[in-house]
Amino acid sequence: MPPKRPSNGFIVPTLPSKRLRPEGATAAVDPIRAESERPASPETSPANDRILRPRSRTVNQAPGDDKRLVPEEERMYGRNKNGTENTHLIVFEPGTQDWARIYSLQNKKYWRCVGCRPKSIRAEFHGNDLYVPLTRFHQCQLKKYEHIRKDQEKVEKRFANACSIAEHIAGEPEVAIKNHIDNVHFNHPSSEWLRDRCDSLGVEYSTKAIQLWAKCNIEEIKTTSLPEEAEADPSTVYECISSLFTGDKRSAGKIEKSWTKNLSSGYKLLQQFAGHNFAKMSRDNNKILEDIIFANDITDFHLEFMARWFQCRVGIFEANRWKHFGNWSSSDYKTITILMKKEHEKYQIILTLD
Repeated sequence: MPPKRPSNGFIVPTLPSKRLRPEGATAAVDPIRAESERPASPETSPANDRILRPRSRTVNQAPGDDKRLVPEEERMYGRNKNGTENTHLIVFEPGTQDWARIYSLQNKKYWRCVGCRPKSIRAEFHGNDLYVPLTRFHQCQLKKYEHIRKDQEKVEKRFANACSIAEHIAGEPEVAIKNHIDNVHFNHPSSEWLRDRCDSLGVEYSTKAIQLWAKCNIEEIKTTSLPEEAEADPSTVYECISSLFTGDKRSAGKIEKSWTKNLSSGYKLLQQFAGHNFAKMSRDNNKILEDIIFANDITDFHLEFMARWFQCRVGIFEANRWKHFGNWSSSDYKTITILMKKEHEKYQIILTLD
């Protein structure tokens, strides 16, 4: 039947009459609405259908039923990829020492599951008690502890090499006297050689440098040679180089900056040195290189780089023995020789040998 048209022209629609449900009949079930109203659980909400996340809480709130307490014997600390200790938490699955998950310390505030994409999958401490999300909240797979242990051992090894550079070098026989000959000529530089090195360092050459080199009354260096006379004023390595190249110490700051910059970009000059293959080493996010380049003290890496960069020989007399950098395996009348002695982290230019 068509709708009635009143005098004002508007059509009034006819609403369908409400049908009464017969007695004893049940309402039709809307599956979407029913699913949305169903409480979430592992049985009704599988991981591939819905991502479960722990309820968010403030730090001071007590943990809820979405987390479990981890006994002390089922957790341990580890290092991150940069070697920083106590920045990883290795948490074993209950009842097994073969499988575990890793949590990483973020911003020194909270621990986040390394394998899970949702950042809300976090562990939290309450006092000395550690609570981690229940297994069903994780989107990641468990890792074999054997693999985790091996990864940690590799990081430990890299960290030990980087943070114990001085010790490591002292224990390496190839860093000390290596393939040297008994007698090596001491060669003085020309003004041209000094000018070239000053240009490389971005400092100004002075004839006063030649006057200092004239004080070096040395003709030959033997394995039994000992320092006799040295410059009276102990200095840093950079001050010594400044004196040798410019005649005074005022350019030490510029030399240090230029040295650091060139080591950062030209570290591959080191080639194979002290157990490291610098020729194949990447600069990006390299902890070993960072610790070498920005070390507070001069290391054997710096001295070897100087010898190769300046194309000279460097001899350091320290703790009653010589340490050689550069090519000491042959003697010639061309390779410039720089000799210094080191005491209490200070250096002096050697002028004569006994």
